[in-house]
Amino acid sequence: MVRAGNLALAQALAAIGLRSCEHPGAEAGMGTRLATGVSAAADAAGWVIALGDMPWARPETIRDLSEALRAGAKLVAPQQAARRGNPVGFAATWGERLRALTGDRGTRDLIAAQADLLVLVPAEDPGVLLDVDSPADLKARTGESEGPATSGWCQRGAILCRVQVQAEQG
Repeated sequence: MVRAGNLALAQALAAIGLRSCEHPGAEAGMGTRLATGVSAAADAAGWVIALGDMPWARPETIRDLSEALRAGAKLVAPQQAARRGNPVGFAATWGERLRALTGDRGTRDLIAAQADLLVLVPAEDPGVLLDVDSPADLKARTGESEGPATSGWCQRGAILCRVQVQAEQG
């Protein structure tokens, strides 16, 4: 999901093999952005929603969350040092509710209402707890003051990772 007109981000995602879609009404809030992204990948077996301002979650964490969804979990999140982190994974059964999101609360209310379904996946990944809300945050974490957060890539955004189900070879 990229803001309408953010060609640089769309090209950067395409360069690493990711498909993106534009959201012309991004100002309407996180919920509408997520609903648009889920609608664009409606045939997915599930979605891992990674917050754009949390760029340090490791690929293996996203893989582990996807594997938990493939194994039958309906709602998953990483757990690092006894704390729930991000990203959060949703099975396809959540599709209708995700497509109906509005406003700026994202999936927070959905998760709270179905907390009994949440499977915490152990993660040795401090990145699931670290976010970038300002250039000062980026500098404190990396020593650099330039990067995705300062260019607007990460601010109040989300990245949807489509969960693929591999057909079993018989």
